[in-house]
Amino acid sequence: MKRIVTGMSAAVSLLLASSPANAFAVPPELVIHCKQRDWQNTLIPTRQGNRAWGWRHLSAEHNIRKCSVVNAALNGSVDARSGSHWTYIAYAINRSTRKQIKIVAIVQHAQSTDDRKFKATDGYPIGVITAYCVGVNKCPDWVNQ
Repeated sequence: MKRIVTGMSAAVSLLLASSPANAFAVPPELVIHCKQRDWQNTLIPTRQGNRAWGWRHLSAEHNIRKCSVVNAALNGSVDARSGSHWTYIAYAINRSTRKQIKIVAIVQHAQSTDDRKFKATDGYPIGVITAYCVGVNKCPDWVNQ
């Protein structure tokens, strides 16, 4: 079982898009916000995305504000597969209250989104579509500490 413990600092990697003046600039949705290798050594990016998928979706809709929360789930084996949709699971534990919550990350392990609006051209899969805490609309703030 994978676990993360809140109250510990975590490094957050942030990659910035190339200059808008560059004709080959990456679309903002495809910029990698953070990344993690799973136990099969597959590099899984969490891209900026938009309101429907990626970092912008999971941070706004599900209150996940740190890469370490998503990466904790990805730092393990795939818990379920359905075609190109891979599911990873972790548990966050609040040290002071002893509460724990299940975190699910859904990964699109393909070069494009299901609707084919976005295609990754950097050799990595689209990556994390969403991540959320099970049983609540938004993850509690302590998950991000």
